[in-house]
Amino acid sequence: MTQIKWVNSRYEIIAPIGSGSSSRIYKAIDHKDPEENVVVVKILTQLPESKPEYLREFFEREVRSLSSLNHPRIIRLLDSGFDDENNFLFIVLEFIERAATLRERVNKAWSPETNDVVDVLIDLLDSLSYSHQSYIIHRDLNPSNILIDGTGNIKVIDFGVSKILGTLHAGETVGDFYTRAYASPEQIAYKDIDFSTDLYSLAGVAYFMLTKKDPNPSIPLEVQIRGIEKLSQEIANVLCRMADPDPSERFESALQASLALRSAKNQADAKSQWVFLKLTQKAIVNLYEQAIIKSQDANEAKTVIQKLLSGEVFVVREDDAYDIIGDGVSII
Repeated sequence: MTQIKWVNSRYEIIAPIGSGSSSRIYKAIDHKDPEENVVVVKILTQLPESKPEYLREFFEREVRSLSSLNHPRIIRLLDSGFDDENNFLFIVLEFIERAATLRERVNKAWSPETNDVVDVLIDLLDSLSYSHQSYIIHRDLNPSNILIDGTGNIKVIDFGVSKILGTLHAGETVGDFYTRAYASPEQIAYKDIDFSTDLYSLAGVAYFMLTKKDPNPSIPLEVQIRGIEKLSQEIANVLCRMADPDPSERFESALQASLALRSAKNQADAKSQWVFLKLTQKAIVNLYEQAIIKSQDANEAKTVIQKLLSGEVFVVREDDAYDIIGDGVSII
């Protein structure tokens, strides 16, 4: 494709942003907008001449999906059409200031904690719950299709390879537009898919955020998630259900997955709360009288307490006192 300066005699190209398997993406100025806002123009590049009809099918599917979506976590479609002068199809999307893809953020400097990852997943599940209610499956959720702006807001992009149930009639080429590391087993096998395929992909996104590595398609995603040491059992269970190779074993909806994830986060947070102990003389005497320590020495008491509470610890408050339980020993 030759260098493009204008699109549809309205959008002035400023700079290239990127390119994909079937499109080129540019930053542009909308000269019919009174404020001349900056927008994103996506131009569909020419596909092989053996499949000229697929170009229009791809375009119509992308526009139809985007035009029916209106959600704060999903990129907005502003315009679309056919440029007669340059002979190409195009769509116009909102431009997000100071935004970067999730992949760019993680690869550069961001090492999100587990709670950060869960917060991002909940935002993404919120957007999926909305799109699924409109019978739209994203089909290609991966770190390059998720934007994060300068204030941490999430936007899902590139619904161009999604399908609206009952209207999609393209053939085998539909399956060619996915990222293998994040695709569900049924998607890779060219089987029928449902909304749960997005949940599987989202579990892969969680794995990427926690490890800074793409999932290995040759290893079950569940196994890879279980191998993340810093992940709590509660959150790992939710992600593994999202990543179940059997679609029928995954959550029934994005909303159900979101509720499970919120609950798991709360449970994990409750277990990981810090409790600071003040080692008083009364406590040392109490430990000595219970024969937990051999002498009333503060250093010995500190060492023994650290050893006893080195495993899983539970704290129960009763009135103004705490029962601290570790390795089966209760120290009051």
